[in-house]
Amino acid sequence: MSRVQIENWLSDAIWLTVTGDEKLFDYRSSERSVMFRIGHYLAMGIEAHLGPEWHVDVEYNRQGDQGVPKKAWALRRSEKDKARSVLPDLIVHRRGMRGRESNLLVVESKKPDCPDTDADYDRKKLQAYLDEHGYQYAVFLKLGRTPTWEWLSDDQSVLTDVRRSGRFRPA
Repeated sequence: MSRVQIENWLSDAIWLTVTGDEKLFDYRSSERSVMFRIGHYLAMGIEAHLGPEWHVDVEYNRQGDQGVPKKAWALRRSEKDKARSVLPDLIVHRRGMRGRESNLLVVESKKPDCPDTDADYDRKKLQAYLDEHGYQYAVFLKLGRTPTWEWLSDDQSVLTDVRRSGRFRPA
């Protein structure tokens, strides 16, 4: 699965949310509410192109066929701490399976007025998903009427206005 394909599907889902669910932005709804709608639209594209074995989940914190809680070692505050539970805002994966071939995309999001420390913590979580859970793609999404995203990989990130992805159709 190419990054361009994933970008197109995610960009379309964001566009549909920004233009079709504008009240979420007018009413300053929660990050979770906006991500649910993005996930709803993204799921339609994923299922149509990848099939029903792929799932789009919001706030999903399990892994493997035993439903074990997902943890991240990189998020410990000290060496003495245990791995911390992680709860991604949105993921595209095959439930009940582990490994890179089953973990396609993880997205963490923040509203435009979030503190930098919160955004930095989300970026650390994304890096943990890439390193520890084998996600193929990780995105930090800054929500709003003009959303921006960062695609992270191998300790590098690129910040882009979502509209410049080539598919996003601004309102």
